[in-house]
Amino acid sequence: MRRPTERRAYLAARQLAHHRERLPWMRERMEENESLLRERLKERGERRLVLSGFAIARAENGRVIVGRLPLAENRFQQLELDAIRTTEGY
Repeated sequence: MRRPTERRAYLAARQLAHHRERLPWMRERMEENESLLRERLKERGERRLVLSGFAIARAENGRVIVGRLPLAENRFQQLELDAIRTTEGY
């Protein structure tokens, strides 16, 4: 790690203060998004769901797990990945 200069310490303090100020808002948004995804899974009667670029699953404790799927290099490859996921029943 580089030497902690006054400028680097100032930038770290500024960024930390910024993140802490926004933390309550971010938590609220995360809860709203998790609730929306949980409802979507419930509507479909599924424990897991694949959306463009994301895999969503309902955990045993009721929480929602979200993971990124690998992105295709081009549109044709993405269509192929989508077709595979559809036939596998995701």
